[in-house]
Amino acid sequence: MRRRVTTSVLSIAIFFLLAASFSLHVFRHLLPSGNAINSRTLNQPVDRLRNYAVGEAAVSVLRVLRSPPRHRPPPTESVLLLDWDVLLLPSPNTSTAASGRPLSCLFHTGATSLARPAGPVAFLCSLPNSLRRFRPFYTPRLSEASSNASGWVGQEDPPREMLRSTQLAYESVSTADDVIVFVKGVNRRRDRDLPASSLRCVFSPASGGAAVATTSVTSSAQEAFRCAHPPAAEVSSIGPFRVSISTGPEAAPIPTLANYHRPGGPASGGRLSICACTMVFNAAKFLPEWVVYHAAIGVERFFLYDNGSEDELESVVSRLGSQGFDVTTRFWPWPKTQEAGFSHCAVVNRDECEWMAFIDVDEFVYSTDWDDSDQPNRSMMGSLVAVGPEVGQISIKCLEFGPSGHRAHPPGGVTQGYTCRRRNEERHKSLLRLDAAAVSLVNSVHHFELREGFQTKQVEVGEARLNHYKYQAWKEFKAKFRRRVSAYVVDWKEPMNLASKDRPPGLGSDPIEPKGWTDMFCEVNDTRLRDATRRCRWILISSLSCRKSRPFPLASLRSRLVFFVGRYPATDLIVLVVGIAMKRGKSKVDAPKKADGRLSVKKGPERTGKKPRKTKADKDPNKPKRPPSAFFVFMEEFRKSFKEKNPNNKSVSVVGKAAGDKWKSLSEAEKAPYVAKAAKFKTEYTKKLASYNKNQSGGGSHDADDEDESDKSSSEVNDDDEEGSGEEEEDDE
Repeated sequence: MRRRVTTSVLSIAIFFLLAASFSLHVFRHLLPSGNAINSRTLNQPVDRLRNYAVGEAAVSVLRVLRSPPRHRPPPTESVLLLDWDVLLLPSPNTSTAASGRPLSCLFHTGATSLARPAGPVAFLCSLPNSLRRFRPFYTPRLSEASSNASGWVGQEDPPREMLRSTQLAYESVSTADDVIVFVKGVNRRRDRDLPASSLRCVFSPASGGAAVATTSVTSSAQEAFRCAHPPAAEVSSIGPFRVSISTGPEAAPIPTLANYHRPGGPASGGRLSICACTMVFNAAKFLPEWVVYHAAIGVERFFLYDNGSEDELESVVSRLGSQGFDVTTRFWPWPKTQEAGFSHCAVVNRDECEWMAFIDVDEFVYSTDWDDSDQPNRSMMGSLVAVGPEVGQISIKCLEFGPSGHRAHPPGGVTQGYTCRRRNEERHKSLLRLDAAAVSLVNSVHHFELREGFQTKQVEVGEARLNHYKYQAWKEFKAKFRRRVSAYVVDWKEPMNLASKDRPPGLGSDPIEPKGWTDMFCEVNDTRLRDATRRCRWILISSLSCRKSRPFPLASLRSRLVFFVGRYPATDLIVLVVGIAMKRGKSKVDAPKKADGRLSVKKGPERTGKKPRKTKADKDPNKPKRPPSAFFVFMEEFRKSFKEKNPNNKSVSVVGKAAGDKWKSLSEAEKAPYVAKAAKFKTEYTKKLASYNKNQSGGGSHDADDEDESDKSSSEVNDDDEEGSGEEEEDDE
């Protein structure tokens, strides 16, 4: 009996000891000590700290932290991101390149991890496994990787807790009328935004201390909050300031890294017509093709929001700039903030651009009307935005392309390799007139809400479309599993909403290649964009021409394409350089003569085990040229009259926009002569083509017929059926 009692007492004692030990690890941040002053302690009154026996030294430290920070810079701060990544923001006093040796993040226990440069003044490092089980997480220090420090708790300044990316004010923009703060953790669900009347903007010193001013919030939507500027006298005498949001009278402000700046003066210079904005993550390999193509058809400036890329994005952007392309990058590491990034882009660049295309780097704007163009020019995109002043947004439907049999990234780029797509349109993307965006800046990535008085124009697939190379070779597509940047879209790796249209059909929650992936999503063979960019007259490389009488010097070609080639042969990437000589607004309307033939690019078998594709023969220069459409007949006449009235104009985009406006304003009766002339050209073309085919001898006639059909994609041959089936589809958002 006594033995049982003893055993029971020992068991109970062991249980309490284990429980006490566990509680100490879990709740140790609630127990203040001289070596661990946490944020909860810092927020308590100084007098109350005496009751906790923290000591006079800690009290004096707190008084220093709360003193007016007139000469004290912001301290080193850190943010815990997804996948246990730590974003380290060193203090301005921290030297980051003293010896040129590798740097590391040194944590309070002595554990270290490699510090990778991220953005202009930040570093990324991984939280060591040994620290992931315990709370709170403390901000590391930047040190040389070779140092053998044993930790730093209790030394110098007290440790600071890491901020969390799930609840953080991370950016702000000041306009002439108000300040816009971007905050995570307030409006957590779609269409369930807290009312602006319940919120306040709080302004406080960047180095710490009590708030110096608060103002009312006038708009609350998604992660964007608009509020009034604080009185100038409140924020002019003391150091840099930060702004955050408070959700109630007694609630503490959301932790903040958002620096507040007084609004600047009005922007100088004129506005560009069309710009493009996108968010990128490890997209350096795809960027040149996307930029070169869209610059050739009329996009004048590109804004990239870098979502924490770890590839060679910076060097690729630099090389694009040296080639004359206007590309700027903004470091935007915050997870699942694509809507906020687009809102930020729309408001920051309102004075620089009239229209902004919000499209991804795997999406290419294309119109079948451009097939008859002798060369790419800026009036192509200009014709899409040639609309009335009441139109604030142009919505373009997407056609989703599949892997098209590829197991690796096509050497010639996505527009050349992926030629098989789904039949029906899926989703859409938009070109936004920046002045028309709603005050709330609400968007769904695909489109924005507009101010009162503006409307959205829906563009049919026959007029323009967006080739979305969404389902690429598995190795490329798998990278998308790491993150989804939209705030309201569930990550694919999460086992929920498996039937959502945001998730590829038949794909589960694990990044495992589905059976038959290479041939999935292939319902229509569509080579229109590929064929258009392969035509000789679309390939403009500096002063080189593609006339048969003057072939390309291969050595010169390789040297000119070294930037775009990378690890691929130059001959495989010729088709990427559509309009490289049109950089910085220069048009090629008056440059080299039209090409007589087509540049032939030989390509090996795309997959092992398959026979090589038959190389297409050079196009016969005697073959009749395809006739122009009614619009281009009108364009030819309009260009001459416009030049006579405006002899000093040198901009192709201005001509294209004016022609588009004029064409839109014409009645059917006024368009009839051009339609009739285009029909006449088509009739003549049909007769000439029939005569041409008849004059071919033997197998030549058969080859000519095949070549004629090859000028059109199978989607063009079945154009009526496909477009008819897509027009009934509603957007699945």
